[in-house]
Amino acid sequence: MTSHYSVHAFVLVSAAAVLIYAAISDVRRYLIPNNCSLILFALFPFHVWLSANAIDVTASVLASLSVFTVCIAFYALKRFGGGDVKLMSAVALWAGAPFLADFIVVTALAGGALSLIYITHFYIVPALRFDHAGPSGATDNALLTKLPYGVAIGAGGLCVLFQLAN
Repeated sequence: MTSHYSVHAFVLVSAAAVLIYAAISDVRRYLIPNNCSLILFALFPFHVWLSANAIDVTASVLASLSVFTVCIAFYALKRFGGGDVKLMSAVALWAGAPFLADFIVVTALAGGALSLIYITHFYIVPALRFDHAGPSGATDNALLTKLPYGVAIGAGGLCVLFQLAN
């Protein structure tokens, strides 16, 4: 007979696999499949049911709705894609009130690191090759390039799942 702990661990590992897939998909195609967010939403009731700790579902839903409201504003400003909004909301549901701040901070830090990687790609690499260096080539490309923010959301989500596992 399997214990609740091992089944709960399977649910958490499944959610982690979905986040990793979403991040890889965003890097490859700049697209986070809707199925990723739907699977995370569908796995959440199993997490609530199997968790050894009490989970305030109302607070989790409010956290998810709050994140959705803020992210939809970024979407309206064309700073986030639709997949980013849905994935952030799904992970915020898992984070709930206890881990929402951790999720946002880790996601923001990972997004900053991702931005630095992209800036490095557009400014330093061309300068080292001595082609397209200067304001006319490098600046335009760096400012117009899309950022696969699903990677940062995935990092924040993995941090939340790690905290939920402990």
